[in-house]
Amino acid sequence: MSARRQWNELPAGVRRAVERQAGEVMRTESLPDGASCEIALALHTKAGRIFCKGGRTEGPKGWLYRKEARINPFLPDVVPRLHWTVERDGWLLLGFEYAPGRHPRLEPGSSDLDTIADGLATLARELTPCPPVDVQPFTERWSGLIAPE
Repeated sequence: MSARRQWNELPAGVRRAVERQAGEVMRTESLPDGASCEIALALHTKAGRIFCKGGRTEGPKGWLYRKEARINPFLPDVVPRLHWTVERDGWLLLGFEYAPGRHPRLEPGSSDLDTIADGLATLARELTPCPPVDVQPFTERWSGLIAPE
């Protein structure tokens, strides 16, 4: 994946639209991990931190941001809530409740794997029957990320 964009690289109109939703952004923190966004930031505002992710609407992942916004209201309460979306000047950004943590380690033997498996089992239980949103199965969505041995 190419290098992530920074807050100051976004068009001024996009930044203003985000601040209308989130409040004045006093500082930002780039979040380097993840697989699907052109921009991923912790926005520090007077009201607290917000996780902001997204990218260009016409980019290869533009569809993914829209789908994530549609699915979020159906997810269990343990999932960070989507507070707002901003679409402007060719960008689509999503503003989520901030959840501190780190990106999980997915390599064989990682102590994170049991927690991930438990989380997926919880999601399967709580999301059956499936919400009325077209979703790609997890096994298909992430199948290309782990190289065969």
